[in-house]
Amino acid sequence: MRPIDVRPENVTSVKLMGGQNGAYSAQTGLSTINGKLTVGNGSLVADRVVIRCPAWRVV
Repeated sequence: MRPIDVRPENVTSVKLMGGQNGAYSAQTGLSTINGKLTVGNGSLVADRVVIRCPAWRVV
């Protein structure tokens, strides 16, 4: 997957809905972001999304 850079103008909030099935008709699982997610201005609601940083280690 390639990085996605989204910079919409005049947007104050975004809802990121993960876990969609193949037909995008239902949320049946989780989606994973491998890397970082930056919110510069406004707000973000992430539903059924896991954010994983490769540098993080669980011991």
